[in-house]
Amino acid sequence: MSLRSVERQWTFLAERDPYWAILTAPEKAGNRWDVDEFFSTGIAEIDGVMRYIEGTYPSLARRNALDFGCGAGRLTQALARHFDHVIGIDISAPMIELAGRHNRAGERCEYLVNSRPDLALLPTASLDFIYSNITLQHMSPCWSRGYLREMMRLLAPGGALLFQLPSRVRGNLADRARRQAELAYSHLCSLIRLPHRYLEMHAQSRSRVVRFLEGAGGSVLDVTENENAGPKWESLSYLVVKR
Repeated sequence: MSLRSVERQWTFLAERDPYWAILTAPEKAGNRWDVDEFFSTGIAEIDGVMRYIEGTYPSLARRNALDFGCGAGRLTQALARHFDHVIGIDISAPMIELAGRHNRAGERCEYLVNSRPDLALLPTASLDFIYSNITLQHMSPCWSRGYLREMMRLLAPGGALLFQLPSRVRGNLADRARRQAELAYSHLCSLIRLPHRYLEMHAQSRSRVVRFLEGAGGSVLDVTENENAGPKWESLSYLVVKR
């Protein structure tokens, strides 16, 4: 899937069912998310993230942070409770517009559209913390690795990156065959420029991700399992510190 296809897909979802596209709870499909409930999940998530950071890497500075794949700003605003200034970046202009409308943190939050394969709109070594959850899994590894390399560039020495990626598909051969069929359908839709509600998923092995991060100037401090990619996937969170 090209980045243009990713942009088209998330623009389609943002215009039809944006909150469900971000948090795909089955019972919330069809614009059934209550906005206050939706944003409260972001506060709970980031509070948990910061407790984890305090226990694992307590020396983290709390000046500038980035929420990569911010969508409607669910996590960006929550991060603003812990950092002086937070930037939310997303590939979808309608998502960024929605985030701006719901911004309750004023100038502490800044939202930017970025459809480039890099993060050149932000200066090197300008961030203390970068967070990305349930975002990189929806793009091909060539793009996600490129963004991870850029995130390492953006971190100041001693800054930290915390992100999530699936490491493999769970299940038997039938489950794997179904996964391949879903991927083929997604590629077909991309080729004919037809947006759809299926969210393409990609896994990368733990060993490959760790090697890549270390080669990009990071020290992998911790790797933990999570359920963020759903029951069909083994999913990992990586905490990386810029050397």
